[in-house]
Amino acid sequence: LSASPERLQAERVEAHLRVLIETAHDGIISVDETGYITLFNRSAERIFGWSADDVVGQPLTTLLAPAEHDRYHAALDRFRYPRETNLEGPTMQLTGLRRDGTEFPVDLSLASWRAGPELFFTVIARDATERMRVDRLLRENEMRCRVLIDQVTDYAIFMLDPGGHILTWNLGAERTKGYTRSEVLGKHISIFYTAEDQAHKRPAAIMRTALAQGSAQDVGWRVRKDGTRFWADVRLTPLYDEAGTLQGFSKVTRDATPRWLA
Repeated sequence: LSASPERLQAERVEAHLRVLIETAHDGIISVDETGYITLFNRSAERIFGWSADDVVGQPLTTLLAPAEHDRYHAALDRFRYPRETNLEGPTMQLTGLRRDGTEFPVDLSLASWRAGPELFFTVIARDATERMRVDRLLRENEMRCRVLIDQVTDYAIFMLDPGGHILTWNLGAERTKGYTRSEVLGKHISIFYTAEDQAHKRPAAIMRTALAQGSAQDVGWRVRKDGTRFWADVRLTPLYDEAGTLQGFSKVTRDATPRWLA
């Protein structure tokens, strides 16, 4: 007897889903309500070093370092009690365990689903080794840059929020303008401008120019904490995040008074 159109359609959908699962870059693991593996795709095999034949029917804790078992069971319990359908959990960073016994950082995302009265879990696994390496390098580079900028004494280098309020302050800024970090953080950059420039709203005009042109260079008188003036050479640059949202400005100021007087 030939299969019904509905049966053929269901088989096509199942075959399509199987292809998607087996070709996915992330490890896809299905777990039953008791925590035992029912499906293990090729990427999961690559990540953990086990074949599907080896681990189907085994507890998922086989893939985790012993110290992580309690965290994993606690995450499953959030789905079991109460038993909500289609509940999605946050991504957890755990320590995975490969077949050869090596441990590695792994990101696991959990979601639950029901097939009739039975509760199942889908686990998306991603080897986090490279991400953590890149994150560490970025943090180290950021720290080096911060230390380098903080120690510069010939240039005032600091960050502003989108409204022009001071977020950071280096030694060069303290030396050039006379304010300590605690005195100036949160203040508006207009405190460095002369009364005439403040009346003409020059700080806002320079920020608008920087936004329109990608950066703005300005020279003019600025005022130190003690009220004395110096001739400043300023570069203001807007900073955006990956989505293109303005995060603030970087501001570099050089005391050009000696050169100007010469």
